[in-house]
Amino acid sequence: MKLTRQTLWTGATPAYVGATLLAALAALRLAATATTARVFVAGRELAWGCLFQRAFGIPCPVCGMTRGVLLMLHGRLTDALSTNPAAPLLVAGVALFASAMIFVAAYQRAHTPRETGRLHARVRLALRAYAGLLFAVLFAHWVAEIFAR
Repeated sequence: MKLTRQTLWTGATPAYVGATLLAALAALRLAATATTARVFVAGRELAWGCLFQRAFGIPCPVCGMTRGVLLMLHGRLTDALSTNPAAPLLVAGVALFASAMIFVAAYQRAHTPRETGRLHARVRLALRAYAGLLFAVLFAHWVAEIFAR
């Protein structure tokens, strides 16, 4: 079967996508943790740094995102916001998208293709708005970090 844009929205595929994303968030929460300064996977510290920051002397737009996501997954909202304000937005966005995909799969079974098409259009519009917000927060944080130096 050829995988096209239309086939991605048919059948149970949205439910599988949603369930996989939720499982990935749960697995990440179980496997990794962080402090505001370090990341630990399976109890071992990851000793990497930002290559962009080493090369150019300024943080990249996603500096702190790994720590922020892990802090958010462990319920430490304040620490996550201080590390990278886009991290809680990213976690919330992934969780909401996963939930929306599970809802879309259930909706498709009970409604006509025309009604389902309208829902798909709304989901795509919401995703575009979310992506714009996420990138705006990332950019604003990056500019603030650069000028705070």
